Amino acid sequence: LNEHKKIAVVATASDKLLEKSFKRMGVSATILGGQSCNPSVQDFLAAFRRVNADNIIVFPNNKNVILTANQAKKLYDGVNVIVVNSKSMAECYSALGLIDFDSDDLDGVLELIRETMEQTDIVSVTKAVRNATYDNLKITVEDFVAIDDSEILGLGKSVGEVVFPVIDKCLEERNKDIIRLFVGKSMESREVYELMNYIAEKHLYVDTEVVETDSEIYYLILSFE
Repeated sequence: LNEHKKIAVVATASDKLLEKSFKRMGVSATILGGQSCNPSVQDFLAAFRRVNADNIIVFPNNKNVILTANQAKKLYDGVNVIVVNSKSMAECYSALGLIDFDSDDLDGVLELIRETMEQTDIVSVTKAVRNATYDNLKITVEDFVAIDDSEILGLGKSVGEVVFPVIDKCLEERNKDIIRLFVGKSMESREVYELMNYIAEKHLYVDTEVVETDSEIYYLILSFE
């Protein structure tokens, strides 16, 4: 059993590389799962049992997983389990950096997590695997598509063509000063370098961080804070 903590975190991770990052940031137990394979109630219960804490904060990190995490919470006795409604790995990553695991003020910690998640804007960039039409936009195979919660923000033949305008728009309209690039398995280092260069030249005041993932679903996830 892990050493006893006042507050511990259980988080869903989409791949092994992200799992390592989460562990480095203090997560006590991870569950592999996400967009393409949703974990079960039993997976969550097994993770809770591996944790030794008074309070367990759970990050489901996908809207389809929140219900499962809450079902596991109902079945688990003896420890205070709190499920936060994180819908992406990027939201979780932002919040983890601010958690004081030794704090006696659980409400304060939870408030900070909620505020951080609310202030984090997520844009996902994927590569189209088939031709499609969406909102009168013609998408062809191999196109890069940038989407947020509700709409397509960009469409083009290269990462830069799609992402540069999205970066400008999000930074200027939403008053953000941190960008995290969650780099998927297929993204080339040259493309990462181009994005970092663009941000450094166009947005001098912005802090950037690159987080390597093994995701095959997303080419790139941008997190604006």
